[in-house]
Amino acid sequence: MMREVRVVGVIDDFRQHGELAEPMPYAIYSPVRDGVVPTEFFVKVPAGTDRRLEERIVATVKSIASGYSATVTPWQELRATNHLRTLLPLRIGATLATFLLAMVALGLIGIVWQDVVRRTQEIGVRRAAGASARAVRAQILLEVLAIGCAGVVIGSLVAIQFPLLAIVKQIDWAAALPALGLAALLVLLLAAGAALYPALLASRREPADALRYE
Repeated sequence: MMREVRVVGVIDDFRQHGELAEPMPYAIYSPVRDGVVPTEFFVKVPAGTDRRLEERIVATVKSIASGYSATVTPWQELRATNHLRTLLPLRIGATLATFLLAMVALGLIGIVWQDVVRRTQEIGVRRAAGASARAVRAQILLEVLAIGCAGVVIGSLVAIQFPLLAIVKQIDWAAALPALGLAALLVLLLAAGAALYPALLASRREPADALRYE
């Protein structure tokens, strides 16, 4: 894991084990966490610095510590690599989430359509009583949204336990509340979108359709 450090001073060769020891290049790290010392350093240079500086840095490091390898990576390349590494799991997750949402939407469309077919007599009677096609569509949409709201409330009560009980340390209230709101909005939009076609079919029911189920 990369961790930023700051160079606060430079010392000459240091005799680690007393005056009789052979002098050697030495670096003092503070603080050292879990016994791990930083192995990467960020060197800030003026704009337009010649790339040959990288070769001089590598040559200097190898001359001081011949048993170690050293590489120099420009900040732009390192940033692009880190972005790709960070965004790759998000892209994979977004792709899987898209497929799952599409499957849920198709399943919801089928369920609502079956419900509309089962309620053909009821819808036909409503149309015979004077209900407009728009009122029938609104009824189907509101019913689906009501069920969606119930699911959002139950899901929120479960999801809110993660930051509340600190089950996952990376989740806090600052990120959880906007995420819950966005997820709730997405669920309601998905439910409304999946109910549009069945609601349209329901609005096309004629009063005569109710007679076929007498």
